Amino acid sequence: GLAVRQAMGAAQPRPYFSVLLAQVYGRAGKAQEALEVLSAALEGAADLGEQWCEAEVYRLQGELLLQATGVERCAYQRPQTVATVRHTEREAEMCFQKALALAQHQGAQGWALRATLSLSQLWARQGKQTEARQILGKMHSTLPQEGMQTADRQEASRLLAQWT
Repeated sequence: GLAVRQAMGAAQPRPYFSVLLAQVYGRAGKAQEALEVLSAALEGAADLGEQWCEAEVYRLQGELLLQATGVERCAYQRPQTVATVRHTEREAEMCFQKALALAQHQGAQGWALRATLSLSQLWARQGKQTEARQILGKMHSTLPQEGMQTADRQEASRLLAQWT
């Protein structure tokens, strides 16, 4: 639908629509296509002055980098070099940290929680359980009580219980 819209001469898709499209590509196992969409979304966000979802773009970019190289699941058992895995993990970590910083700067607690979830899960896979628990616990404790039933908040609670 976005391609048809653009073919008719409409402006580039809004960054949030690109996030949604990238999520669909990611779920379909097309991480590389999703990363291309997100790259265009970052350019479009600046051009259109729509940075409100930029934190989620960076977070999703980190998740897709891990997915594209298979790092998110048992990567050390795949025929990849440890250096490649470490490089991808560093790139993803930078995306998560940038997403977290942007979300905190904007006061976007939902985006900040998602970025923290992604970062803490990466750290936990790397054996940094203490750091993962600390950053997620700190974020979890600062959130208002009325959001206790969101999926992200429930995931944070589940992980914290698992890591203690």
